Amino acid sequence: MTASDFLTFCGFLYRIQTMINFTFWRDGEYFVGFLTDFPEYQTQGLTMAELQENLRDIYKEVQGNKVPFIRRTMSLSI
Repeated sequence: MTASDFLTFCGFLYRIQTMINFTFWRDGEYFVGFLTDFPEYQTQGLTMAELQENLRDIYKEVQGNKVPFIRRTMSLSI
């Protein structure tokens, strides 16, 4: 976490949380999934908690520009 992940209000320190959607399914004993905005980067975990932690790691890497050739979507007004 960095200082930008927190907000001070009335003398209290609050953690700012970002919500992001993910898609998952069971494959045998594993939970497999990907961040909806980045479907090409899949991960897995033996538990849902492990899958979610792995997805958080992917999000941090994508946001930190540590993953090359990230595909993003945008809207175009025509």
